[in-house]
Order: sequence, then structure tokens, then C-alpha cells
Amino acid sequence: MKRIKNIYIWIYSLYFCLRVFSLRQALKLPVKISPNIKLGYLYKGCIVINSLYIKRGMITIGLVGSEAVQYLKGYLTIKGQLIFNCKADFGKGTSIRVDENAQLIIGDNFWCNKNTFIRCNQKIVIGDHVLMGWNCTINDCDGHTLIDSGISKSNCGSVGIGNHVWIASNVTLLKNTFIADECVVASHSLCCKSYTTAHSLIAGMPARIIKNNISWKL
Repeated sequence: MKRIKNIYIWIYSLYFCLRVFSLRQALKLPVKISPNIKLGYLYKGCIVINSLYIKRGMITIGLVGSEAVQYLKGYLTIKGQLIFNCKADFGKGTSIRVDENAQLIIGDNFWCNKNTFIRCNQKIVIGDHVLMGWNCTINDCDGHTLIDSGISKSNCGSVGIGNHVWIASNVTLLKNTFIADECVVASHSLCCKSYTTAHSLIAGMPARIIKNNISWKL
């Protein structure tokens, strides 16, 4: 049964790759995607892999995650562009939305747990060796415009995550958030500004730097 399931996953993955890559690249099957990820709008060239070596299954979507964490059915729609700088693994229940003219850039060796939601309306850049827990959200746009004393406020802004950053479970990153290299974001934090000091522990709602000289490892 497990073997049959894996064959079905690869058939679905081939269908997906043929929709987003050239025929030559699609046949290398660089993306392995779960049939539980519903596909929305996609086009040829909407996904770019910046790597000299394209390997089978180097990017997985909807196939990993911690045991006993429940997950939802995922969704993937790309009207802008999703760029991978090599290996990446997205957990079960992952949903990704890249709006028209927007750009989502994922660094090498990215790993996120179950039920991640990423909505990119302008630009989101994630560095190398980033780890995200379950139920995390990255959203660079409010979705609606706030009017303050008759003046419309900007409802979108870029998001940046540095290299070797650990984002724990149930964290939300909103527009204009920047996380410096080597930082740790504590569980249930709400980030909505720049945290420019490397090796920091970031926590709270809204989040702030609560400790410096932090490091982490798997």
C-alpha cells in the first residue's frame, strides 16, 4: 500500500512539474508534491530553481512534519514567481499564495513544519538554513486598506528572514518584518517590525528582542 501511495505521489508530482517547468526540467522531477496540496493558478516559469544541479525530489511540498500534529489540506497558487535557491521541504498542510508581480524567494536548506501559510503580495525573502515550526504564517500584506483620519495607509510591505533562523511554532510574521541572521523567534510571537541584531531571541505579541548572544542547533 505504501508503495502504491508513493507511485501516486510521483504521478501527481510529474503532472505538477509539467505545469510549471520546461519539459526538459520537468522530467527531472525536481519537485515532489503531495496530492493533498490543491493546485490553483500556475503557469510555465512560475517556479525557478537557482541550482547548477537539478535533482529528483530536491523540493518537497506537503510531505513532512512532526508526528501527532494535525494538518489541513494545503493549497498552492502562483501568479507571480516562486524562486528556490536549492533544497527546500514544506510540511503537510502547507498553503502558498504568490500574487501577480510578487516574488517569493526561498533560500537553500529551508524546512517548515505542518500548516505553514505564506501569502506574498510584494516580496518575501527567506535566507539559507531557515527552520520553521508548525502553524506559522508569513504575510506581507494586510489585505485591506486602513484609513486613518481620512488618509489611506500602505497595506503592504516586504518581509525578510536572514540566514540560520529558527522560527518556532505558531509564529506570525507581518508586513515590514525583518529577522536578522542567527536569530530565534519564540513560539506564539507576532513580528511586525525589523529586528536587526543578529543572535537575538525574539518573543512577544508584538515581539521584541528579549535576549542577545543567542545561538541554536538542531
